[in-house]
Parts: sequence; C-alpha cells; structure tokens
Amino acid sequence: MGRETGRSAVDATLTFLGAAGEVTGSAFLVEVPQARFLVD
Repeated sequence: MGRETGRSAVDATLTFLGAAGEVTGSAFLVEVPQARFLVD
C-alpha cells in the first residue's frame, strides 16, 4: 500500500539570461513542455 504525495516529475529547463553574470539586468527563462516564462 503506497502513499500518494500529489507530486509528479516535471521536465523543466532553467536558463540564465543577461548581465554577464551580474545581478542587475539578469533574467531566468523557465521552460516546461506546456509553457515558457521569463522571470526578471
């Protein structure tokens, strides 16, 4: 008898964009099979 956690594995890609390694002006692109979104 297993215990359900309500969680599942997700294939996701996280890409760092901008600012040549600096904090100011940087952003992250998050990609999953259903969507892409940018975190500024």
